[in-house]
Amino acid sequence: LCLARNNFIGVKELGALACVSRMLQQFICVDSDEDIWSNLLRQKWPSTATISENVMNTMSRRMWYERLQTALSPYFDYKFEERLSDMRDEFRQELHMMSEEFGKFPPISAPNLSPSDVIFLIDLWLDSECIFSTSFDGNEGNGSLSNKSCLVVPISADNASARSIELKLSARGHFERRGYNISGKIHAVRLTDGKIICVKKLAKTSGASSYFGIDVGKDVNFFSDIAGRKQYIDNMLSGKQTEIEYHGYISSVDNNGIGNIPTMASARVGSDDDRTLEFAFDIDALNIVIPQSPYVFGHAYTVSKYKDYLHRNSHSGNNISHSHGKFSKFRKNLWRDAATNPELSIFFKQAEEAGSTNGKYYGIISELHFHIYAVLWNPELSTRRSVYLDDASDDSELAGVTVMHLLEDLFEYE
Repeated sequence: LCLARNNFIGVKELGALACVSRMLQQFICVDSDEDIWSNLLRQKWPSTATISENVMNTMSRRMWYERLQTALSPYFDYKFEERLSDMRDEFRQELHMMSEEFGKFPPISAPNLSPSDVIFLIDLWLDSECIFSTSFDGNEGNGSLSNKSCLVVPISADNASARSIELKLSARGHFERRGYNISGKIHAVRLTDGKIICVKKLAKTSGASSYFGIDVGKDVNFFSDIAGRKQYIDNMLSGKQTEIEYHGYISSVDNNGIGNIPTMASARVGSDDDRTLEFAFDIDALNIVIPQSPYVFGHAYTVSKYKDYLHRNSHSGNNISHSHGKFSKFRKNLWRDAATNPELSIFFKQAEEAGSTNGKYYGIISELHFHIYAVLWNPELSTRRSVYLDDASDDSELAGVTVMHLLEDLFEYE
């Protein structure tokens, strides 16, 4: 057991060991499910560590590993694009023939699959380190996939086994925008029978990779309206630091969608001019809680120095409600070499004591924005457009189709 349960022996090595004798085969393939396979499962897909025991116990850990390892993405190569378009046309014609009202499709039946029947597993890797993993069902967060296409899922230690990302502190005293080349997968699990499909691949290859970026540079320009900017400046002058949400965003170079094989449900979406349709499962944003930077600790000091500067130049400190540009320039010059400036180095010390771990700084993911939408291709206009799956009324472009209809079809692809 000690030989098999470590980070150096993988599935191939275990397979070789199992061939040595019947006793080892019985032990590795059957008797050691909780010991060996649970360990292997959590190494490769850390998100499974956040699934409830009741759900995990519906299959052996070895079966979980096998199904995740072999999970397919429902997708046809676009060399069959003409045939896929013909199939879509045939389904749409059949739907029109079934309808009692000219120009409309007949009402669609409710899906058999419910949001609570599906869980999603997300595992994101930076090199060999898992930076984010979580699991959630279709009723998680701000609503349900029965009537929404975007879930906002709160992330905590209870539903994530990895959620910290290292930040880079600049010599100016603030955290820099930073990008990471990542890999990972998003899986969907149908709980009624344990079927697993891969709905998103974030690949890292020699030629291209998926990109995870943290935007920590937002300032007053974040506000698009004058009132928002004025409030920011008023807060700035009173020494109050305005809190602005920070986001991580993920972009996939290949933008791979799935489900381009037409069905009676998916053929309803869009117009007769749209030739092909696929579905995207994307992480729109990861909200990140970041520690206070030296820049933030020194905010009140910066404002006081700015007021002294205005006073010395015979400006009124009470009549600068629209002088954010002047303040920004002053602040930039003041913090140019902040790390080596004796007056500002104290704020680096405060930031290190308050928010660093062994001299390093980490952002903690606190919220996930998970979005499912359709992508339609119109060859005549040479355009791709996204259709959001929220308005599923019969009169909308979705013609009654919901996310659950589409998920139900995706699980049935072979």
